[in-house]
Amino acid sequence: MKGRGCFFCQSKQEKYLLLFFLLLLGACAKSVDSTKDAHSDSIPVHAAERKDPSNADSNGELLKLPSAYAQESPSIDFPYAPLRDYTPRVGYTVDDPKMLFPEGYVLADEDWSDSVCYVDVNEDGLKDAFLYFMRNDSDFVEIGEYGYKYNHSRRGFILALATDSGYSVVLENREFLEGICDGRGTYFPPELSVVVSPGGMTLDFDQMAAGGWSYEFKFIGDGFYLIEYRCHWRSRGLPNAPIVEFGTVNFLEGVKVGNLCINREALREDTVDFSTEPVYEQTRTPLPKMELQRLNDSITIDMLRIPY
Repeated sequence: MKGRGCFFCQSKQEKYLLLFFLLLLGACAKSVDSTKDAHSDSIPVHAAERKDPSNADSNGELLKLPSAYAQESPSIDFPYAPLRDYTPRVGYTVDDPKMLFPEGYVLADEDWSDSVCYVDVNEDGLKDAFLYFMRNDSDFVEIGEYGYKYNHSRRGFILALATDSGYSVVLENREFLEGICDGRGTYFPPELSVVVSPGGMTLDFDQMAAGGWSYEFKFIGDGFYLIEYRCHWRSRGLPNAPIVEFGTVNFLEGVKVGNLCINREALREDTVDFSTEPVYEQTRTPLPKMELQRLNDSITIDMLRIPY
């Protein structure tokens, strides 16, 4: 009996059918590959992992930041890169600090009633001037779906210390912070509170139900230095849900402290009144030796090195 497994032993009709089947398989495979390529090219910039060399640790590994918020923005590369289109006025002295408010900018926080916040930052008995603002330019605003406005203007500040001859600028960084709609967050950008107090400044990013994180700066000599980073995250992203993870990175003491909930399963089952108390396991890790990070006129918040 003649075998049917060999191509050359098959009839002409069978050969044509086999060739047609092979050509059909090749066409399908090519279609799948082209679909993958087109799909990969359409991934939004903010959804992909951004590999910024400035966020690399001493071993060259990238430091993980809170995930970019998932809300879509129309064809926007964000956060907007700093333009560096101004000259910092460090050493410039004025009688009235309101004169320092840059032209073409507006208050970055609607809760601020005045353009200048007066606080004794360096604790010398004199009220210093702190200005917090963002660019007012329609080029940085896009109208998205349902008419929602996406403001990508970066935010910054000026610190002028009070002296006998007026107010002297010691720090001007107009682009330190991302825009209101560009902040790292989960599902939506976080709400930022800038709190300036005697001796320092706190940047508090509130993710509301999900949790939040903050940066603590201390004024030392003539500048702000990062001394602590804090974060906390809640179970299931509900406002009254228990915190399942929190920690601090203390740069002054050189230690990282983490607190991880070890009874998450019990917390997940308690979906009514959250009466189950979380139990935490703490870990303490020494930090590698590093100098305190000082805010200057060119650094951005993404460039701060945080050993998570």
